[in-house]
Amino acid sequence: MPPTLWLQIIIIITSVLAVCVVVACGIQWLEKNDDRGERFLCRLLKIDVSGETSGWQYLRTLIVASVAIAAWVFAMGLAQGFLPMNPGDFHGLSFLKALHLGTSVATHTNWQPFAPERELTPFTQTFGVGLGNIFAGAIGIAAWRAIVLSLSRRSIGNAWTGIYRGVLILVPLQVVLMIILMSQGVSESFFPRHVTEGPIASFVAGNIVSGAGAGWMADGCASVFQNPTVISDLACLTFLVAVPLGFCLATGALIKRQGLLIRLAFALVLILAIGAAVTLMCRLHSVPPSAPQNFRWPLSEALWLNATAGSANGSLNTSIEHFSPAGILPPALILLAGIPFPPPVGVGVGMLLMYLIVAVYLASLMVGRSPDFLGFKIRLQEVSATATGILGPQLVLLAAAALLFLSPAALEILKTHGAYGASALLWAIGSCAQNNGSAYSLTIDSPFFIQTSIVVMALGRLLTIGAVVLLAAQFAGQRDDPPVATSVNCESATVILFWISVVFVGAVLSMLPLLLMGPALEALQ
Repeated sequence: MPPTLWLQIIIIITSVLAVCVVVACGIQWLEKNDDRGERFLCRLLKIDVSGETSGWQYLRTLIVASVAIAAWVFAMGLAQGFLPMNPGDFHGLSFLKALHLGTSVATHTNWQPFAPERELTPFTQTFGVGLGNIFAGAIGIAAWRAIVLSLSRRSIGNAWTGIYRGVLILVPLQVVLMIILMSQGVSESFFPRHVTEGPIASFVAGNIVSGAGAGWMADGCASVFQNPTVISDLACLTFLVAVPLGFCLATGALIKRQGLLIRLAFALVLILAIGAAVTLMCRLHSVPPSAPQNFRWPLSEALWLNATAGSANGSLNTSIEHFSPAGILPPALILLAGIPFPPPVGVGVGMLLMYLIVAVYLASLMVGRSPDFLGFKIRLQEVSATATGILGPQLVLLAAAALLFLSPAALEILKTHGAYGASALLWAIGSCAQNNGSAYSLTIDSPFFIQTSIVVMALGRLLTIGAVVLLAAQFAGQRDDPPVATSVNCESATVILFWISVVFVGAVLSMLPLLLMGPALEALQ
């Protein structure tokens, strides 16, 4: 029998808080004490990090690294039939599927229009998808590091250094979670006899801590092979929530704004709890989970669904259909609008601060004062970068949804499945645009959708990371200027509440038509 609801809440809060503090302290320690390892790597790779890089140079490096990841996974997908660790005797993927796989990994999306255990070998999963997700997560952390350095009134540094530090942050977390999963019986073998065997523990751990969320099987963390016990479920959920919040706390310490980031993190946890409560109340008790899922706490399932929508993780420990359309509305709004509650690992903190910039900008105009942010001026350049990061993926999503719903394949899904089909299509395209990767159980694998999703995933990732890096470069350009007088106190409760209002009002206004086409229509029916 599962513990009472209050005991579940206490256990989850305690574990998340403990891991969050450890992650934050570890990030701070690495940022302050790893200069020798960084210099050694730079000498080994013959990288000059002494000079200052511009925002465009920094972004170009991140793009080059992302393209390299995509090419690596693409080539491995094509050639997997000739590579080892192939107990299922799989052939190479088709050109389109391999291109989609490479793009989804490089953009940290991991949306796959096929069941991985039916088409991907353990070798491709481990050394292609799993390894690529760690480096893709490190690229997001490099973008986070740029915004942290700029708000500390320093140069944004070198992108390769940021990627290196990102790997140093993620790998220890991966090892810790991997050991926990192995202790619960998750496979960690490099000599698989079946496609459901292999280095699954390290694969799952890497994807959870990096925020990728890829699944060894199509069921992801709902599968007994990846998540067999209540302890493994609780451990994955803890890292899913705690690692993003750890970046928030570390950001506050590094830019010497602990109070602000603690308040933001508290607001994120409160909103996440409210969303999980709504989802939990709307769980379909009349549709019991399958046998391997009986051990999972209903609270864990509801919290996981809402956390994965905001953190762009994409992993799920139960199917979305285990909740009623009304319960799906909160995570659907968060997913479609790209609300970073909690923020995706690394780059999500930059998005969080962008929303705060919008709130501070509007509040400053309302009181008739010049807008500023943490002592920096908010000029046209900062406004442009912020608008690109927030509105860019939303515009891409709206355009893609309009194009997709006119396709014959989508019309057939709508004709067959009605509002449920519309919800599945919207969640899928929203998952691609916001680099999330989760999906309904309904399979959507038409060639037109795959081609569209490749473009949407690439644009979503480029606009998000590009906006964070360029915003950091604009702030770094003001580092020698004297701090401007504060017109609006960012840390006040009034501004935090205004920030929450701005985020959700903007999300509802932009995504209400799409919600009415899917989950909202289902709920009304």
